[in-house]
Amino acid sequence: MSVGLPEGVDVSAHNRTPTLTGLSFVFVRASYGLAKDLRYDQHAAAVRRAGLPLGAYCFGRAISGKDQADRLLEIAPDADLHVLDREADEGHPTMSASQAYEFIAALERVGKLSVLYASESGYPADAFGADLRWIANWSRMPKIPWTFWQYRGTGLDRDRFNGTVEQLHALIGWTPIGSEDPLTNLVPLMAHRVVDLPAGTVLEKTPGGDPYTPLPVAITLGLLGATATHYHVADGDYGVYVPRALATVRTQDKNVGA
Repeated sequence: MSVGLPEGVDVSAHNRTPTLTGLSFVFVRASYGLAKDLRYDQHAAAVRRAGLPLGAYCFGRAISGKDQADRLLEIAPDADLHVLDREADEGHPTMSASQAYEFIAALERVGKLSVLYASESGYPADAFGADLRWIANWSRMPKIPWTFWQYRGTGLDRDRFNGTVEQLHALIGWTPIGSEDPLTNLVPLMAHRVVDLPAGTVLEKTPGGDPYTPLPVAITLGLLGATATHYHVADGDYGVYVPRALATVRTQDKNVGA
């Protein structure tokens, strides 16, 4: 049964920004090949104001996969999920499998949580190496494993997450704004995703709040969660914050607890 699963939508320049009340996540088209979607900034800002996880996707074209992934990261560096949308490109060749592998590999090299969107009928068994699967089937629930399901593709595209809201947040390392104490003693904890911080970065006690002394050297800290503007990271026995723009997130198992 899919009723009751967290609901989301996906939008592009073809859509006005919809009402986001009642949604748990939103995917926004950031690029078509190397071209920026004209409404990405508008849509993405609305998602952040609503305090929702943001997925940014590239409609893949039959050109360099790496170049397209790099362009997606340039447009949407702070998105919580980075997605390749591989489907028929009307009037143009469809992105090849080798280009799709190249795209996903480029995301993985910089530690981004990667997602592949495609129809169930043409979905590759290995998802081209993507971490998560976003599958389109407008007539029934997919019969193959899925993380996100696009169940409606007419009017406003509708999607569901295969789990609970809490599981979605844990999967992407997301913490809703205002839902946590920023200075919480940690029990021993193994982080699967970490944050690289350059020398000079100023850690904050609360998002945008009182600063600590700037870091004298570059360090790597465990990722505990996120707000719309900051990452929540493990610093010794406490959690502190750093602006998203100053940090690089990647995958690495690391003990971040006391």
